[in-house]
Amino acid sequence: MTGPEITLANTFGALEIGTMVAVCLFGIVTVQTEYYFREFREDRLWLKATVAFVWILEIGHTVGICMEVYRATILFNGRPLEYNNFKAIGVATFLSGLITMIAQSFFSFRAWRLLPNPYRFIGLVCIVASVVRLGFSTWLSEVAITAPSLAAYVTGGRWLITMLLSMGTALDVVVAFSMMYFFLTKRKNALQTTTRMVDRLVGFTIRTGFLTSLTAVGVLVAFRLTSDTYIWVGIYVCLAKMYSNAFLSALNGRHELRKTMGTSGLVVENSTSNLDRLTRRKPSISVVVDIQTERDIELQDNPHNWERSATTPSSSSLDKKSGTPFP
Repeated sequence: MTGPEITLANTFGALEIGTMVAVCLFGIVTVQTEYYFREFREDRLWLKATVAFVWILEIGHTVGICMEVYRATILFNGRPLEYNNFKAIGVATFLSGLITMIAQSFFSFRAWRLLPNPYRFIGLVCIVASVVRLGFSTWLSEVAITAPSLAAYVTGGRWLITMLLSMGTALDVVVAFSMMYFFLTKRKNALQTTTRMVDRLVGFTIRTGFLTSLTAVGVLVAFRLTSDTYIWVGIYVCLAKMYSNAFLSALNGRHELRKTMGTSGLVVENSTSNLDRLTRRKPSISVVVDIQTERDIELQDNPHNWERSATTPSSSSLDKKSGTPFP
C-alpha cells in the first residue's frame, strides 16, 4: 500500500494548520489557568505550583512549535529539500512528555485516592507507567534533534512513536474505565439524588479522559497511514494542549460537582471528601450542612422543642469563643 502523494498542503500546510489550532488551545489553557487561580485560592500549595508549572511548560511548547513553523516556512522557504530535521519539534516533544506525565499522574493519583482496594492499585501502576513514558518521550526528543534527515527520524523512531502514542492511549482508557466502572457500580444501589451525582461524575470522567485518548488515537492512525507527510505532526502538536486542558478542566469543574454534593448519598460523599482532602486546605462545608439537617430533623421529631428553639439562639449562630451571636 502506497502512501499519499507528498504535496505542500499535506506537509508544511498540515504543520501550519496544526500549529494554529495548538495556539488556540493554548489560549484556552491560559483562560483556564486564570480561572483556577481566581476561584480556587484555598487549594494546596503543591497543586497551585503544579498548575503554574504546566502553564510555563505550555509557553515553551507553544514557542517550540511556532519556531518550527517559522523554520519550515521562512528559513527554508523555496528550499524544502534542505528542511531535514525537527529541532524545535524535538524540544517541544520533551515538553509535551512532561505535560502528559503530569496530567496522567494527576488522574492516576486521583484513581489511587478514590477507588477502593484492590482497584486503587490501578492508579499506582498507571503513575509508574506515565513516568516510564516520559523517559521514552525524552529519548524520542533526542532522536528528533539529532536525526540527519526527516526520513531517518521517521524510520528510526517509528517503533518509539508508536509505543508512546499507544501507551498514552492505554493509560487514559484504563484510568477512565476504572473510574467509570466504580461509579456505575455504585449507581445501581444509589438513591435518585445520588444517581444524579454519579451521572455527573461519569460525565466528568469522560470529559477528562476520552478526549485525550481520541487525539492520541488520531495521531497514531495518521502516523501509521501517512508517516511520509506532516499530517500526524499537525495533530501531535495539539496533544499536549489537550492534556493540559483536561487537567485544568478536572480542577475547575469541581464547582459544578460540589453543587451536586449537597444532595448526594454517603458513598459518593466519602469519595468526594477524599477529593477535597487531595486538593483543598480547608474542610468541606458539607459538615455544616449535615449538622443543620440533623437539627431540622430533631425539631420535626420533637414538637415540644419548637418553642424552645425559637427563643434560643442556635449553636451555628454563636461565636465559638464568646458564645454571642455573630453580627
